[in-house]
Amino acid sequence: MKNKRIFLLIILIILWITGLVSYIFWEKENFKNINWNITAYKEYNWVEEYNINKDIYIFRTKNKFSLSYFKRWKTIQDLINNKTENHKNTLITINWNYFWYNEEKLAKWEKIFIPAGFFQKDWKIIKKEIPGDTNLTTYISEDWNTLYFNNPEKIKSWINTFQAGPFIIKNNIINKLEIENSTHWKTKHYRTLIWKDNKWYNYFILTTWKYKLQNLAIILLNIQEFKKYTLNIINLDGGPSTAYYNTIQKEWFNTNSTLPFFINIYFPTK
Repeated sequence: MKNKRIFLLIILIILWITGLVSYIFWEKENFKNINWNITAYKEYNWVEEYNINKDIYIFRTKNKFSLSYFKRWKTIQDLINNKTENHKNTLITINWNYFWYNEEKLAKWEKIFIPAGFFQKDWKIIKKEIPGDTNLTTYISEDWNTLYFNNPEKIKSWINTFQAGPFIIKNNIINKLEIENSTHWKTKHYRTLIWKDNKWYNYFILTTWKYKLQNLAIILLNIQEFKKYTLNIINLDGGPSTAYYNTIQKEWFNTNSTLPFFINIYFPTK
């Protein structure tokens, strides 16, 4: 009888330890970052950086930004080193949108980047829709530094527009159907996302920790500072394409990855 009790006690201890370990790992991915350390660029009151333990970055701005597209390969480091007219005032650069190469066997300087899904820029349709692509669920239009989601009038007006997705949070509700229809929802990846709040601020989100989409959605919904807003958040490109550079705080991530798409947030112009 005594041996039986000892055996049951050992089983209970093993189960308790297993459950605790599982909880710790789940907690690490889902809620380790809920206590925010908020930093505002006081010398530039036009943009704020919300930073969670250095692995989720959220940049909020009402000011000028641009969506750059390069057919030939570029890196963020190229943009930093070659201060062209379009990039000399850049504060923050982040990657965006899905793409592919024309031929994988070509040398990198011969490859041409091709946008995935509908892409309309500078009064030209560069790429048409891809029917049935479950990753590309949303049309994002940019008009005078204001973002519009699924707005047919903006598309008809030849405003810069591209497809992205999935739409992970709609009106503060996790969009489980779209998430689970995407091809990468079960696996952990670096992520970039975009969001516009109900006060017309634009938010550009980047993670340097690998997350599953649904777990990341849970984290974003549980951020106390954003409880007063209606969250509508769309996934952009992520994984090995995730790249970021901050010229003020000299922070960077994957700046040597060759990419075609960059979001550039600018210093205010005088």
